[in-house]
Amino acid sequence: MTSRLSELLRSRRSPTAQSSDLIFPACEGGYIDDHNFRNRAWKRTLDELGIDYRKPYTMRHTFTSGALESGLSPATVASLTGHSIRTLYEHYAGNVNGLVDLPEL
Repeated sequence: MTSRLSELLRSRRSPTAQSSDLIFPACEGGYIDDHNFRNRAWKRTLDELGIDYRKPYTMRHTFTSGALESGLSPATVASLTGHSIRTLYEHYAGNVNGLVDLPEL
């Protein structure tokens, strides 16, 4: 995990953090313009990496499945993604080796 990502995650857990705080604010503050982000950064990055276009939201599923498969606990992944553990098992665990059955919760 990069130091910047670690810093962002720590700041999210700070006593002064609000659930409405932006994790990735625009350079001038406020929200990132989705259209500008896709055109200026997202598409360019995918092209440079030789990856077929996919919506940024698709990467949420990729992150969640990858985090589970890499061994992060379902509770940790649920906390990072804002899902319940039940949602993780119902929507992501079928794609992850060793996490196919919903445990008794």
